[in-house]
Amino acid sequence: EDNMPEPKKKAEGDFDIFITNTIYPEAATIFTHNLRSLDDIKKDCYIVIDTNALLVPYSIGKESLEQIERTYQSLVKENRLFIPGQVAREFARNRASKITELFQQLNRKRNGAQGMQRGKYPLLESFDEYQDSVRIEAEIDKLLQKYRDSLGKVLEHVRGWTWNDPVSMLYSRLFSKETIFDIIIDKDNLREDLNRRHIHSIPPGYKDAAKEDEGIGDLLIWHTILQIGKQHQKSVIFVSGDEKSDWWHKSESQALYPRYELVDEFRRESNGGSFYIIPFSRFLDLYGASEEVVQEV
Repeated sequence: EDNMPEPKKKAEGDFDIFITNTIYPEAATIFTHNLRSLDDIKKDCYIVIDTNALLVPYSIGKESLEQIERTYQSLVKENRLFIPGQVAREFARNRASKITELFQQLNRKRNGAQGMQRGKYPLLESFDEYQDSVRIEAEIDKLLQKYRDSLGKVLEHVRGWTWNDPVSMLYSRLFSKETIFDIIIDKDNLREDLNRRHIHSIPPGYKDAAKEDEGIGDLLIWHTILQIGKQHQKSVIFVSGDEKSDWWHKSESQALYPRYELVDEFRRESNGGSFYIIPFSRFLDLYGASEEVVQEV
């Protein structure tokens, strides 16, 4: 016990002993606010898409991609779908890694498709069954070579992608300047807010404090969501696969429901709006995608 390190002490004045009053400034609404259900808000709320949801289509099939396009199209047409500026920037940074993963998997399949282990067994040449096996080996070798050649052409196709891969082309058809919601930021105020959230473990972003950006990405997305709620006075559904505990209340390592601090902060900014976080598959199900597509996603 004598050798145990002392707990880190926060600098004097850093921790606000009245922080709960700041997080929940309107105590009465804790009991009186009516959080509307997803089914109740889905027809008139705004949808905000996270980076991880934008990257999902790189791992699914053509039919699912078509249904995703139809789902997005209707929401874009109604001006109810937004991509935060930070999400667009993160997509630009992460898109290449998804294509790299695809190329790697295809290349390994191609390299793994080697020919049969051939060998000569003169003693067996008088057996018809052995002659059949030799012929089958030759056929398999031809098919494997054809398979490798075919995969080679696919790899060349992938190698030639710039911003014309199927997913990027889909988004170029769907998203415009009106879809991208890019907030004007005051860097000093944002750093101060990030620091406050780190010190007091206020969601979101504090779980990413060890990252190079210290969690500023999540906070930028959150400020965008707050701005959408404030500007449009509407509920928001955030489509995200992030399950860290600075977004979710969790039990048994499972995400249960959004952190109440987020729900309450959004309510105040949006004048009573409701806030939900749902995974991409639940989003597709909510807006009418087929069960097969939802299961694949």
